[in-house]
Order: sequence, then structure tokens, then C-alpha cells
Amino acid sequence: MQPNFSLNWGYTYIGMDRPRGKGSFEHLLYQDIIRKSQQKEGMETHIEGRMKNGSKLIDILSFSKETGFVAYEVTLHFENLISNIKEDLHDGVSEVVIVTRDKEDLEKAKKMVKEDPITAKYQEKIVF
Repeated sequence: MQPNFSLNWGYTYIGMDRPRGKGSFEHLLYQDIIRKSQQKEGMETHIEGRMKNGSKLIDILSFSKETGFVAYEVTLHFENLISNIKEDLHDGVSEVVIVTRDKEDLEKAKKMVKEDPITAKYQEKIVF
């Protein structure tokens, strides 16, 4: 496990304050970019947000009256992808957006969602 020094150094190097959140430098950077993008579009956003009475933290939770609650799941590793989607939908989000680092990971995520019998039923609420 690498010390936080390298994580903090990365943000210092690019001239940014370290955003709230957990995970690697890459994961935090994706969270911050998505949060800022959503805020520019007028969305209320929270890094590591939680639905009321929700069972888990969501990488980025966005809300507007038009869209309702939208969960953004930054997926750099796939071991929790399906369980994250299921929990987000169970907790009441209107949509789950899966964010991957490249096309290869995108295809892997799509395949996992399609092959899981529960998430396959909710494909209209899952965006890539």
C-alpha cells in the first residue's frame, strides 16, 4: 500500500486541492472531474454521497428535479461493480452511470451487467 504522501503530492503537482473522497489518485480525480461537470450543469452533487436511509456510499451522487438522483460509479476495478449497481438501485436512485477509464473496461462493464440476471432487468437505468 502506498502512503498518502504520493496522493497528496499528485494534487500539489497539478495545482489542485485534494478533493473529498476515497480511493486512488485516479479514482479521486475522476470523482472531482465528474462532480465539477455536474455542478456546471446545475446539478447538486456529493462525492461519497448517500441516499437517505441508503446502505452504501456512492462515488458521486447528483440530483436535480428533472433527473432525480443519479449515481456515478467510477469503475477502475470490477470486483464490486454489480453489487454497487444493485445497492444503488435498491437505495432508490433513478439512474446509475458507470464510468470506466477506457473502451476495453467499458466493454467489460457492459458484459458484466448484461450477464447478471438482476442488473440485466434494469438495463434502462444503467448508463455507460
